[in-house]
Amino acid sequence: KKGGFKVGDKVEAQFRRGKKWVAGRVVVAHDDGTYDVQYRDGNIDEELGASRVRWPEDEDGDKAVRVVHYS
Repeated sequence: KKGGFKVGDKVEAQFRRGKKWVAGRVVVAHDDGTYDVQYRDGNIDEELGASRVRWPEDEDGDKAVRVVHYS
């Protein structure tokens, strides 16, 4: 499942809707399932679709796994 990010999550996003994935942080999670992502240099992409935002890869190139615990 794509998406499911919340404000503050570290992610990778396709900078300026291009092909390059760049590290950033979700600064707004819109009700329509899009996200505003701020990159380390301060640039922000607004209203990125879930297909343009992903969990970061770890040092080995594997996708990071997010574990959610429900109580």
